[in-house]
Amino acid sequence: MLKQKSLLLFSLFITTAIANAVPVQGVNATNTPAALESVAEFSCASDRDCNFNGRCDVETGNCYCQSGYGEADCSYKEKKQLAAFLLHFFLGLEFGVGHFYAGNDGMGAGELVLFWGSALLTGCGVRSKVSTWATVVGSLGFLGSIGWWIADTVRFGQNKIDDGDGHKLESW
Repeated sequence: MLKQKSLLLFSLFITTAIANAVPVQGVNATNTPAALESVAEFSCASDRDCNFNGRCDVETGNCYCQSGYGEADCSYKEKKQLAAFLLHFFLGLEFGVGHFYAGNDGMGAGELVLFWGSALLTGCGVRSKVSTWATVVGSLGFLGSIGWWIADTVRFGQNKIDDGDGHKLESW
């Protein structure tokens, strides 16, 4: 039990460190001037207009964001695929943490309710020995929860899940 708790704490530490890594200076591929033309009338005059997360080109009025930031004014901090994958792999089945990290709160809550609702139903069915329906429904819920976890683990690994704002996760 102690070994499992230490592994859990270690995985939380690693994924938190990955999620909070300092971005490296550079132009974000999604924030090139061509991509900014579609943004309605944004123009920067200084790095302050780029939220200090990028460099303002005063001649063109475009922000060139640091790696890990997006949007026309560099205000959006991108979520990392690796952090979402690891969180989902280790804590997604029971708690839906990968989805909560990515900003998909509804999906995270669904995984949480399905898993723990199934556990409650199965536990009640086994303890009473009268309610076999609860055991059956709880067991089916567990199977559904495991299937959902496997499918989303693959989807996080392939970067097929967007964050809550519709942006792609920053690829590993």
